[in-house]
Amino acid sequence: MKFEFNLSGSPEPVTPRPLSELLHPSLPPASWTIGGTGIWDSLMEMCLAMINTISSPEGAKPNFTLTPSCLWTLEPFEPGKNTSLDRIESILNLYSEENAGVFLNFDNPRLQQRDLEDSYGNALFELLLSANARHLHGVYVASDLLARHLRQKCPGLNIRLGMNRLLMEKKRDAGFYNMLATKFNRVAIDPRDTLDAKLLSRLREKKKFEITVNDLGIFPMAGREAFWEAVCKLKREPWNMDLVSKCKNLFSKWTGGCSPLLPPGCRPLCLSQQEIDTLIHMGFRHFRIQSETIRSELAMAWAITRWFLNPDSSLSHRKAVIEYGILGHRPGEAHKLPTGTGNYFFRNSEMQT
Repeated sequence: MKFEFNLSGSPEPVTPRPLSELLHPSLPPASWTIGGTGIWDSLMEMCLAMINTISSPEGAKPNFTLTPSCLWTLEPFEPGKNTSLDRIESILNLYSEENAGVFLNFDNPRLQQRDLEDSYGNALFELLLSANARHLHGVYVASDLLARHLRQKCPGLNIRLGMNRLLMEKKRDAGFYNMLATKFNRVAIDPRDTLDAKLLSRLREKKKFEITVNDLGIFPMAGREAFWEAVCKLKREPWNMDLVSKCKNLFSKWTGGCSPLLPPGCRPLCLSQQEIDTLIHMGFRHFRIQSETIRSELAMAWAITRWFLNPDSSLSHRKAVIEYGILGHRPGEAHKLPTGTGNYFFRNSEMQT
């Protein structure tokens, strides 16, 4: 029997409060995909454990995305090393055991026919198929060529269209999105289009679309397309320091750089909870926390806890226990920063250097 102090009289028995009250009230009906697997493995595993702990056993698990360093993917910050196939296999099996899907994120939109023969990319895909007996896993693509290639290998695979496919489109109207929805299991909406209520209202099968909630862009700042075009070129020329410098400058341009102030007439593309609630009311169900342009593990942990934990301030003391467990996982030593948070500001590939 548990007791707590009752200032009005003698102690009274306390009924344990369910852990499920810590889950964000928008879950369900919203379903989520979380980036970062393969970048911050321990964080992702701790977040999955958190979700398993506070969710009901029959509750839907989020999906996770894994962006391996290969010819079919982009790396906006630094070229990484190819993750061993054994490590990829262990990740897929781990999430399968937890009934959670992993989607390989092949986000390079500028692939050529000869790129489809990339041995490592094809080996990753074959590994995904061999680990997909329960049909939990799938892929994101940003290239029509790659989509056709993978469909030929596995016609029934869950293939989602990533938002990098849309970055190069000058005309992204409702007709264009509705056409894509007939060809893919799910279609990412360009973050800039999530602010266009008229366009969103004209999307027919809203449950086939996915909305990114933590895009770093500033609307209507220019430079997004130029940045990703430069990153695509850098994939071919990783030794080109002029391109490296160009990517850094363009990234600062469309994300506002380090300035804490927004330019006049601009707004962040990171969505508020009220905006997400409105989208759910409109019929949208799929949301994604992206990691491609996130450098800080703390920022990623904040994003996940923000949208998965109940914002009710009366639960803060209980949420703090979970958050401490998530952030206290980091093993070993990493680069030092004066703030003492250096362990959380580097990706796996940087930790190994």
